[in-house]
Amino acid sequence: MRIPLYNIFGDNYVKQVAIEAGKYEILRNAIEIDDNLLKEVLKIAGDIAKSREEKIKNKIVNILPLSGNDKKAWEKILKCYNFGNVATLSEVLYKFSPEAEKCNVDTAPSFVKPEFYEYARVPGIPGGSKSKMSVDGSYLVVAAAGWVLTRLGKVKVNEGNWLGVQLFTTTKSNLYKILENIKYIPGIKPETAFAIWIADKIINVNLNVYTLKVYLISDAAGQSPTTIEEGFVLDLNKLLTNKEMINDDIVYIASDALNIDSNTRNYSAKIINLVYEVISGSKRIEDLLYFANRDLIMISESNDESIPLLKRISRYANYLSNVATFS
Repeated sequence: MRIPLYNIFGDNYVKQVAIEAGKYEILRNAIEIDDNLLKEVLKIAGDIAKSREEKIKNKIVNILPLSGNDKKAWEKILKCYNFGNVATLSEVLYKFSPEAEKCNVDTAPSFVKPEFYEYARVPGIPGGSKSKMSVDGSYLVVAAAGWVLTRLGKVKVNEGNWLGVQLFTTTKSNLYKILENIKYIPGIKPETAFAIWIADKIINVNLNVYTLKVYLISDAAGQSPTTIEEGFVLDLNKLLTNKEMINDDIVYIASDALNIDSNTRNYSAKIINLVYEVISGSKRIEDLLYFANRDLIMISESNDESIPLLKRISRYANYLSNVATFS
């Protein structure tokens, strides 16, 4: 199936579906995906979507965040492909066929164009100008599948503020396999702690994912469109090459460093950053041992809450000095 590309953020979702399909060709303004492999990936995305929908009881839901304006565009997709006005996202992904007749939507929903702000007004034009972005229906369906496959969940970034987390890879990864094992994301910063936390999940399902593109998304709701808040790249090569450095203790410390409500967060963040310096070779393991076994013990004298954490840190530092040979 040939799916047009529009040089907008949603292209990332479509390309991720193609990457997971494993057989595709990027053309000048489109991407060609093998029909049978595309159907398989849509089925996987449909299964994930259905699992999430079943957790919301007593009503038919669309787990794809849509603003009021977005819903109008999505309803056109449902009508165009004869899915029914109340079709769930999983039903759309299950029923869509690469052989379906061509369908166009005159205004793309904001989840595929979060780089446009103020209800689809074009940035950089004084006073704004309505964005007349017509997109192919197949693009939106496949992009929705990509959204499901890359959606890690939502994370609390400050009091009362939650952002969606989307993860993209550059090679076939089956990264979606970690989704069923993640019930809660402890946080997103510092990035070093998030790298350790996500690397542990990747190791647990035995995937080969060495680079991740991470985007923090403010989801559409009410009259507010989807917007991108931040993006960064994680290089997991050192962590996954040296798997012995990741155990329950360092994952616990990383989770504490990510938790914005933790009173011991600063201690954990110092340890996580020091561990990274040890791995990179700019610090010695002895420096980590010293910090864990002396400096933090001194700090604990004025903060009893830190004692369980200090035991983890000290145990991990000693463990690392005995088993780690960094490559």
